[in-house]
Amino acid sequence: MLRRQVKEILTDKDNVRKISMDPDVLTFLERGDFPLILTTCIFRWLDKHITHQGSEYSTVPYRTGKDQDIPAVDGRLIEPTIFHLFGYVGQDRNVVVTENDFLRYLHCIQDTNTRPERLKKYLENKYILSLGCEIPDWTFH
Repeated sequence: MLRRQVKEILTDKDNVRKISMDPDVLTFLERGDFPLILTTCIFRWLDKHITHQGSEYSTVPYRTGKDQDIPAVDGRLIEPTIFHLFGYVGQDRNVVVTENDFLRYLHCIQDTNTRPERLKKYLENKYILSLGCEIPDWTFH
């Protein structure tokens, strides 16, 4: 029931029009031209509002227990990607809504059978710039 209510709120056209981002942050993301953006946001607002060198970002929702990973080969990103770390509303039931969901996702990100291996390899020797959400180092090491 809670998932359905969250989905209704986040897919209602009147509510979607009210969603915004600080213009300075949006400008920073646009000008930064980041090849990979990790987001904990559970709806697809960012995907629709920024581009990478004039092209749309590929969108990947992480889904626990599924082979959802970034498009990369040998630790190199194939296309600019927005990776929804906690899934997003509308993809399926694999989205963080409750604390139990959050704990399940944290477990799956660490589990060698369910973690996104290409994402882990891509981030191994990179720094994470975190805006508005602290992602601890142990998440991808």
